[in-house]
Amino acid sequence: MHYKINITYDGLAYKGWQKLPDNPKTIQETIENALTTMTGETIHISGSGRTDAGVSAVGQVADFFCDTALDTSSLESINSLLPSDITITDICEVPADFHARKSAISKTYAYCIALDDKPDVFSAKHLYTPHHGKLDIASMKKCVDYLTGTHDFSAFTTDKRKDKSHIRTVTDINLSIIKCISGKEVLVIKVSGNGFLYNMVRIIAGTLVFAGVGKLNPDDIPAIIASKKRINAGPTLPSNALFLCKVEYNL
Repeated sequence: MHYKINITYDGLAYKGWQKLPDNPKTIQETIENALTTMTGETIHISGSGRTDAGVSAVGQVADFFCDTALDTSSLESINSLLPSDITITDICEVPADFHARKSAISKTYAYCIALDDKPDVFSAKHLYTPHHGKLDIASMKKCVDYLTGTHDFSAFTTDKRKDKSHIRTVTDINLSIIKCISGKEVLVIKVSGNGFLYNMVRIIAGTLVFAGVGKLNPDDIPAIIASKKRINAGPTLPSNALFLCKVEYNL
């Protein structure tokens, strides 16, 4: 049988999603160990994407094959074998040809930025604090139209492989302000697209921050894209404030 699982995790304590040799402190290996213990089978899972060390998720997706019959009633048993910072939120059977990464048609990430010099104490570990002064959010929003659409995003990735296409489609970039329980404000940058290059969302967020602090003119974005040079875009912001929010499929 072939199963799809939805996963929420706090990635701060882990070395990222992908299983590493002789290092069990990854999301993938931790979940595989729990499933293997529960089913008595050796389970291998495939994720929708390899989130980096420190990156969290509210909507990661993975798939796996096993001979044991599982359903939503199995969630309690699986979660009892997982640490408190990883939770399986849903499980369902899928067709044999489903693949968590290859079958995905859209992904949405969120990057969270503190708007106070001293951020909310409860959320601070998952926030980026610019320390460049107040952000001009109107200027940041002016960048959005330039960045959405289908482009060669070579300037927005640290992946230097020349045998890989850097053309991606960004369908939406949304900037919104939310309030923490303390009343302090957080800017949430949500980026949706058909796929993302290595560090692409963190660099898009860094470029928007540069526009917000006046280090970059929004009208410069087309030239930055056309240059295909990483040095021309904004910085790669830290991983702790990045979340994988949603992965969509035609199921």
